[in-house]
Amino acid sequence: MTMVVSEDLEKYWKLLDSRFPQVQDVFEPCMQQAFKVLTNDGLTAYLESASFLGKMGWGVEPILIFLEEWPVVAKTLGEASLSPMMDCIKQMWRSPNSKAIAPFLQALQMCIRDRDETGQAKLFSANITADDHYEMCARADFILEAFGPDADKVAFLVDGYVGGPGMVTTARRQYPNQYLHYHRAGHGAVTSPSAKRGYTAFVLAKMSRLQGASGIHVGTMGYGKMEGEGDDRIIAYMIERDECQGPVYFQKWYGMKPTTPIISGGMNALRLPGFFKNLGHGNVINTSGGGAYGHIDSPAAGGISLRQSYECWKSGADPIEYAKEHKEFARAFESFPGDADKLFPGWREKLGVHR
Repeated sequence: MTMVVSEDLEKYWKLLDSRFPQVQDVFEPCMQQAFKVLTNDGLTAYLESASFLGKMGWGVEPILIFLEEWPVVAKTLGEASLSPMMDCIKQMWRSPNSKAIAPFLQALQMCIRDRDETGQAKLFSANITADDHYEMCARADFILEAFGPDADKVAFLVDGYVGGPGMVTTARRQYPNQYLHYHRAGHGAVTSPSAKRGYTAFVLAKMSRLQGASGIHVGTMGYGKMEGEGDDRIIAYMIERDECQGPVYFQKWYGMKPTTPIISGGMNALRLPGFFKNLGHGNVINTSGGGAYGHIDSPAAGGISLRQSYECWKSGADPIEYAKEHKEFARAFESFPGDADKLFPGWREKLGVHR
């Protein structure tokens, strides 16, 4: 731990070299925190990085966020993680994604806090889609290098419909140990039942398994906002099982690795019990942006409500009764009142919620 004296603050202020008055206002309390967790070399790197962020041309926000967040992040990840993080930021700065730097910095402490509170590492999905496979692989290599010892917690997302099957098979061959997320954006132009051209979403899912995808979106089977019906569960069954009866053929996969069904599109904690009942299991990846961020209390509470929704279905409990003992799930009713009215009539009286 470094001792704090006025001479140190003056020296480090000169190293920061910032003329933002807002930075001057928070500098001393930020340094008090930094002195507690960073070595002398770490302090120098901290202020040099902050100085760079203040001179990118994006105003005061990035440097303010970094000064306040980094000491907390460094306490968990170690100050050595600053270098690959700044390499990533500099790449973003030189790309069309430079506006994402401030939100990226803001999310750091949230991720750390979540991991500390749950004791669970989170899987980061990196979109490596590019206009040619050399660039795609270069992006993948950069991501793996940046994550270092945590590279096993990174999934690669590839736009398989836009980039084509070759993008997916190349990613699988080059990175056999990474989770490969087949993103099917745009597929509806060919697979939509209303289009009546090309092939179906069922065929697309089968092709994704043949190409080595670890997961692909399979729709929401009529329970979300996406086009689909309950019988679409056959798509999930076909890519996860070693043998399955399709609409026409009985398919044997002969031990080929399964592909995880991914569901997304309008899902929240209230819609999930019915979805799981229709599917018959919960072995899926559920990406519910609105279902988490639309929660009345917080995104974290929204995430917890989704887990509770699964546990509710798994236990066979009545959702209203289950909600009485699980706050986050109960608050999902107030968060999505339209769905609550439709799926659980009379929920307000049963849960003691008034308009």
